[in-house]
Amino acid sequence: MDAPIDRRRFLQTTAAVTASAVCARAAFGHAPPRPDSGRVLVMLELAGGNDGLNVLVPYAHDAYAEARGSLALTSQELLRIDDEVGLHPALTGLKAIHDAGALAWVEGVGYPEPIRSHFLSMDVWHAGRLDGRRGGSGWLARLVDHLAADVDDPNLLVALGARVPFSCDGGEHRAVAFAKPADYRLVAAGDETKTLDSAVSSTQVSERARAFLRRAYLDARASSDVVRKAVADYVPSAKYPSSALASDLRTVAALIAGGVSTRVFSLQLGGFDTHNGQRARQQRLLAELGDALHAFHSDLEAARLADRVLVVGYSEFGRRVAANASGGTDHGAAGLAFLLGGGVKSGLYGARPALDRLDDNGDLKFTTDFRRVYATAIGPWLGGDARVVLGEAHEPLRCLA
Repeated sequence: MDAPIDRRRFLQTTAAVTASAVCARAAFGHAPPRPDSGRVLVMLELAGGNDGLNVLVPYAHDAYAEARGSLALTSQELLRIDDEVGLHPALTGLKAIHDAGALAWVEGVGYPEPIRSHFLSMDVWHAGRLDGRRGGSGWLARLVDHLAADVDDPNLLVALGARVPFSCDGGEHRAVAFAKPADYRLVAAGDETKTLDSAVSSTQVSERARAFLRRAYLDARASSDVVRKAVADYVPSAKYPSSALASDLRTVAALIAGGVSTRVFSLQLGGFDTHNGQRARQQRLLAELGDALHAFHSDLEAARLADRVLVVGYSEFGRRVAANASGGTDHGAAGLAFLLGGGVKSGLYGARPALDRLDDNGDLKFTTDFRRVYATAIGPWLGGDARVVLGEAHEPLRCLA
C-alpha cells in the first residue's frame, strides 16, 4: 500500500520549489478569475517603528513643539488636514488620495502592555494575538485558510520580499514569496530535474504516486509561469517612481489586473528605526511611501480596479514623544495606521492620544486596539469572521464606504 503523500512535503523535499522555497501548495492551472470577481487586501508593513507623530502632526498643540524641539514640523511646512493636524510635507501623494476621499488615518493604534522590542512587538502584530508566536501561526495565514478552506491554489497569499513574514506562516495555504517576479520559477539543478522527470515516468513508482508527482511538478511550473507572464505583459496606466516599494506595488497591480487569484498580499518598507538623523531619513522614506502609493492608486483607478483593493499600512510601534539628543526618537508605543483604497472613506479614526497624559515611559497611550484594524479588513472588506481569524471579536472601524 502506498504511504499517504503530502503535496506540500513533496515540494519542500524536492528541488521543484520556487526561488523563495515557500510555494508549497502547487495546484495552479485553473482558469483565473475575472479581474473584478473579488476583493484584495494589501498589507504594508512600515518596519522599524514609524514615527506617526511626525506623519500626522498635531501642530496646534503646544506640547508637540515643546517635546519635539528641532524635529517639530511647523504649520507652514505641513499639508493641513484640519485646524489641528497636518501631514508631513513629503506626503503629497497621500494628501492627494486623502483629498480624493480614499484614505483613512487611524490614530493611537496599539495594544495593552506594549512591547518596545522590534521583533517581539512585530510578532504580536503578525500573529494578531497578544501572545505573539506562541499562538502558532500568522494571522494572514489563518485569514486565507478561513476564506478559502477548500480552494487548492498556491497564489492566494503572496509575500513580496526576500523573506516570508510570520504573518503569512503556519497555515494550510502557504505563501508564495519572491523578491522579483522573474525569480519565481523552478530552480532545480540539472540532475535534480532529471530525477523528477525519471520519477514521473518510472514504472517502479506506483501510478498513484506518478500522478501526484506529475500534477505537483507541472502545476508548480504553471503557477510560476502565470505570475511571471502577468508581470511581463502588464502595461501600467500610471508612471511608477523608481523605488523598491513602487516596484512591488506595480507587481501587485499587474497580478490583480492579470487575473491572478491572490486574495492577500504582504509588502514591507523598512528603515523607520529613526534613533538619529530622523528629519532627513523620514523625509526620504515618506516621500517613497507617498509617491509609490499615489502611483499605485492612480494605476488601479485607471484600470477600474481601485474599488477592489484595500491597502493597510502599519508599524510595530510608534516613537517616543520627546526627541532624543541625536536628532531622532526612540522606541515608543501607540502609533499610526492607515487604510487606502476606492472603498475607503477619508477621515481621522480612533481617538487621538493626549500629549499631556503620557505613560510612565513618556509614550502615547494607545486608544485603538490594532485588531480593530484587522477586523475591518477581515469582516467588512473580505467578508470573513474576525472571531475565527483573531480568536475573539473586535469592532471594525467605520471607515469603509
